[in-house]
Amino acid sequence: MDFWDADLYRDITDLARATPAWVQHAAATWAEAGLLPFAVLFVLVWWRARRGTTRAFAIAALAPLAMAVAYVISKVLKSGFPEERPGRPSSPPRARAT
Repeated sequence: MDFWDADLYRDITDLARATPAWVQHAAATWAEAGLLPFAVLFVLVWWRARRGTTRAFAIAALAPLAMAVAYVISKVLKSGFPEERPGRPSSPPRARAT
């Protein structure tokens, strides 16, 4: 990594590796299922909006689509910048001199 905050990035990833296994597991689970609460909220808002105006129903129905579009845009933009990211390294792992 050739940018000014490489040391900070390495410190954070070293801290993550040093955390107890149960913390790592909880973080991995949240990363995988973190959007689930939003899905539940979307369903609840849609359920309430179906009795309201057509405009409220349309907004509630389109909110998940807007979130999906934002997610895809984020992925596309990130793929244009080959930087290391936790969980998605852009290059094979390499040994770190201590």
